[in-house]
Amino acid sequence: MNALNALARIVGTITLCALLIGAGLFACCLRPATSLIAQATSNHDDSPYSQEALVGLATLTRDYTVDGGDRAAMLDTIAQAASDVSPALKNASDKQAALASLGERYTLTDDALDHLDDVNRVIGAARIAFVVIGVACVAALAHVLVRCGKKSFGRVLMASGGAVIALFALLALWVVVDFNGFFAAFHSLFFSAGTWTFSYDSLLICMYPPGFWISMGILWLATTLAGCLICLIIGRLLIKRSAA
Repeated sequence: MNALNALARIVGTITLCALLIGAGLFACCLRPATSLIAQATSNHDDSPYSQEALVGLATLTRDYTVDGGDRAAMLDTIAQAASDVSPALKNASDKQAALASLGERYTLTDDALDHLDDVNRVIGAARIAFVVIGVACVAALAHVLVRCGKKSFGRVLMASGGAVIALFALLALWVVVDFNGFFAAFHSLFFSAGTWTFSYDSLLICMYPPGFWISMGILWLATTLAGCLICLIIGRLLIKRSAA
């Protein structure tokens, strides 16, 4: 029984750490987050599109990437937006062919679309993984609470919150010192080299410039830290009450 209790504490701590990190990720995937951050960071100065148009296209692209959708329908919407800024496209009989000829400043090229599909697959896998992790976490924490008591449960909460805060402090330091290096290392975990780099004035990068990702990182950090603080506070209260 002691070995089972120890295993439950270990599993509970590890899975709770994963859920705290995942909470920040899924906050970043919310539609309002993309819209608000794109409105503040979109690079309309290097794009043929206005800021309002870029925000709309960024939200559209988010829907395709996170929720999944029809590629053709998304490209049709982009073609409509491009028609407002390109007279040649407005009068074209084959809008998709004309849009493709304008290049990556006006539309999402095949390489960009393939990258969005890769991101969609990663997010889909993450959803499944976090469901499994969530079930394991609930089972492990329930075992700790019932079999080991509130003090042990509080210690698991505090260990998880403290470990994630320490990890994020190191990552934040890395971002401050070398954002480009961190960004490249993060992408290399999930995507093949060369599949996620695009021109600074491409539609994809104008919708999501470096400032967009820095803001998303702040949102991720804030969400995860909020969860960590809740764990630390509840854990500390449980330990104090158990001691009393």
